[in-house]
Amino acid sequence: MGLDNRTAHYPLSGAAYTAPDIREEWWMDVPALLSDAPVAVGAAQQALGDNQYFAYVKSRLKDPDALGMLRNVDDYTKVKALPPSAYRLPMTDGQPDFAFADEEDAIVAIKHGDTRLFVNLYYRAERGVNGVARLLEVTPAITRIATVRTDFEVVSSRQTYTRPDWIDGIRGPGHPPPGDVPHQAWAGESLLIAARPADATMPTYGGWGPFVGKASFYRLRYGDYHAITAHALRG
Repeated sequence: MGLDNRTAHYPLSGAAYTAPDIREEWWMDVPALLSDAPVAVGAAQQALGDNQYFAYVKSRLKDPDALGMLRNVDDYTKVKALPPSAYRLPMTDGQPDFAFADEEDAIVAIKHGDTRLFVNLYYRAERGVNGVARLLEVTPAITRIATVRTDFEVVSSRQTYTRPDWIDGIRGPGHPPPGDVPHQAWAGESLLIAARPADATMPTYGGWGPFVGKASFYRLRYGDYHAITAHALRG
């Protein structure tokens, strides 16, 4: 199970084992190359054991990258012959409690018993700091996707961005449905624009891009969990 700031596809088959949206990635190339690395080999063997690998290959049978497919056949044969690795992905059932944070991307992943929590604190904030987090909670009883508010601190550019009345896009109005025109509940909200790093001239303030929507500190309380992440703005 993966965490992604860019897309919103859930569940995404195979996302935990490799980078399935990269054309040059055929799954078995990394463990075949790093055959003495228990993590790379263990993740590949788990993909095979979980019946994810062939489902992924099936989705690419019409891929014009015939050379990649042929190389993958050789890599698969090599990986299948490797001795078993004890490594399993940390979110797997039976693995110990685990927590991971990527401060630069403002994401947190937690495994606590049989509860898994994935938090994206920097969610679709391309023009200003929106204080919105996207959260996925998975337990034996429920799967919950939530959009929640966060507390944050930001190094401000002293400029603001006003949310437009868009409901189907963040870089433009997108493709609103036909019929009565729906309106964005957050339209008119003023967002702080974060300061770019001192040596950056892009993106323009008011335009979309990196830096300008990222806070330097986030805090989120969700049930019994308290997620915090911070990163240093480059000077």
